[in-house]
Amino acid sequence: MNALNGDDHKASVGRIDFLSPLLVALAVNVIAGLITAGILLFATTTVQVGIVLLVVSLMATIAIAVSLALHSRKLGSQLQVLEREGAERERFSKLQMQRLGIVEFSDTLGASRWSPDAVMGRAHSYVRFLGVFGHKWVMDAKRQALFKAMLRRIQLNGGTVQFLLLDPNGAGAVKLAAFRNLDLNTYENFSSIEFYKGLSSEFPCFQLKLYDNFPFLRLIFVDGRCAVSRFKVDAGPEETLKAPQIAFESQPPSEVWTLYQAFALLYEFLWTVAKPK
Repeated sequence: MNALNGDDHKASVGRIDFLSPLLVALAVNVIAGLITAGILLFATTTVQVGIVLLVVSLMATIAIAVSLALHSRKLGSQLQVLEREGAERERFSKLQMQRLGIVEFSDTLGASRWSPDAVMGRAHSYVRFLGVFGHKWVMDAKRQALFKAMLRRIQLNGGTVQFLLLDPNGAGAVKLAAFRNLDLNTYENFSSIEFYKGLSSEFPCFQLKLYDNFPFLRLIFVDGRCAVSRFKVDAGPEETLKAPQIAFESQPPSEVWTLYQAFALLYEFLWTVAKPK
């Protein structure tokens, strides 16, 4: 409430500052008008009347010019103050985000560098993924080829790829189907899980584990950064591509309390308690 009152006070002061030069100009014109009326009472010739009117007109013009100049100067000062305050707020917001290790925001997963297609094209050393069935990574022959190309690249670089996905034959998958008003056996032996199960023999860098908890979070770690988004259990799988993403850095300056470490520990815990494929 105090802040609101303060804003009202600033607004009223601003209105007074805005009106002051105009009031000065108006007052000068009124005074000039009164002076003109008084002098005209004593003017005896047309020339005298003309000279009086000319002088008064010049006085009024000068008064208006001065008032406008003062007004412009005040506006310039106020704009400079607003710009400084805006820059300070922006700097403070950046410092707050940096302190948490936040390095990136994306409006949607589908249009970001964290989408399956983008990650498969850029991952270099490691990928760790917590999701539902990982369907979007291998949903067609083209993406299956891209996924295998990513595994070859990471394996050549001595890295690893871990996928922690929902068990399609567990209670969590049944509950997910119920939330989506689908047949309870919809996700049994889901095709993407079967595809992943066949990769380990060809790519030793790839590991798959299944969990049976109800999914609520999407996590992906790629080469020193992680992105986090909410998983909407009551929406279709295509809705995942609309989810906004927030990304964290793994190794910021020592004074930063990055949330990357917290999500990394969460992933490691879930990986430890999950069952092998």
